[in-house]
Amino acid sequence: MKNDRKGAYCIGSAVILLALLLATPISVTFAKTYTLNECIDRALGTNLSVVQAQGSLRQAKSDVLYSWGQYLPSIGWQMRGTYNHLRLSRVYDEDTRQFFEVDYTRDSHSYRALLWGRLTLFDGLTRYHDYASSKAYRSEREHRLTQTQIQAAFGVKTDYFNLLKAQSIFDIRRKATERSHQLMKIAQTKYELGSASLSDVLKAKVSLSQAQLDSLTAENAVATGQAKLAYAVGENVNEAIVVTEVDLSVAIYSIEQVNDMAIRQNPDYLASQESLRAASHGLSSARGAYYPSVSLDAGKSWDGLELGQLDERWADNYLIYANATLDFNIFNRFGTKRQTEYAKANLHTAEYTLSDTKRAVELEVREAYLNLQEKAKARELANERLASAAEDYKLAQEKYTLGAATILDILDAEVSLKTAESDKIDSKYNYYLAVARLQQVMGIIE
Repeated sequence: MKNDRKGAYCIGSAVILLALLLATPISVTFAKTYTLNECIDRALGTNLSVVQAQGSLRQAKSDVLYSWGQYLPSIGWQMRGTYNHLRLSRVYDEDTRQFFEVDYTRDSHSYRALLWGRLTLFDGLTRYHDYASSKAYRSEREHRLTQTQIQAAFGVKTDYFNLLKAQSIFDIRRKATERSHQLMKIAQTKYELGSASLSDVLKAKVSLSQAQLDSLTAENAVATGQAKLAYAVGENVNEAIVVTEVDLSVAIYSIEQVNDMAIRQNPDYLASQESLRAASHGLSSARGAYYPSVSLDAGKSWDGLELGQLDERWADNYLIYANATLDFNIFNRFGTKRQTEYAKANLHTAEYTLSDTKRAVELEVREAYLNLQEKAKARELANERLASAAEDYKLAQEKYTLGAATILDILDAEVSLKTAESDKIDSKYNYYLAVARLQQVMGIIE
């Protein structure tokens, strides 16, 4: 009877628990998975610097359109209405030389319509050089946009590789914690059998606690890396993000080949070339003010005392005019001289900037190329160190189990193994970052 009541009680509790679970809303959050290229594509659409560079390019395109429009005539339509109110209260009579009181008022109004056009025929080639300068500036903005996109892509690659590295570090920290658990069990068993001291147990316990702390630190690094990458790609930083592993490599080139490729396609250097071209045309444009300008004005106007007369007298009450103007600036208080000197200074700065940018690109190429070689060697060495450390740990573990080694020996081997594992991961992603850096100075986004 008691068993029946107990069974009924258990069934009733299970039913209540099931009802509570069904009544409770459950939300499941799935982490978003991205490849490296997907992260780069998303970042290029949300990065603030890229958006600002795109805005600068749109402005430069508007400048080109405006400069081209200076070759076209200006055309306008004007409507004007005039109202006059006249009132006389005193009038002077020349004959009698006296003032007479009068009360005279008159209202009048008139209307005028004007269609006019203006065209500059010659301006010392100022328009030509302004147009050429605006096109060069537009090209410079295009290269600046590309450079900004490359920098944004490099930032995404850095966050992406750092997250992969943090995940790999977290994995080896968990494995290290498992090894520490195993060591703790071995030490406890040996202590219970009398073949190990209490000191061994305490050392194993401290090692386990440290491994757990290292694992927590690595887990936090993963969460931080996810938030940084989510921010870079425009996602919510509080949402989990998953990345896929990559296998990044670079073709083998000599440093001379890499330098030549960088000079041909590095956006920063190409932008400096366009800036020099724009500055050269800017100087020619400023010098154009020393030459005379020729312009043509023409128009047609219609006048009437009443607004309706503009339609009625359209054909027979009008004025047509045409003016040709030769304008030669003899002296404008050194205004042209000032503009020319400014343009010369800009040209000199652009020339120096181009030279300095070329040397800077060559320096960046050399540094990135040598760094890549160094990181490739470090990666090979890290693999060898890990193989050696893993074998040392295996031997130390076997010796400790057999009583041929102390716990300090296995703890030292554990530290060496964790260091070697971390070094392997660091060397791998440091190599990836070195590849990404070389691609950046070469002007490659992906």
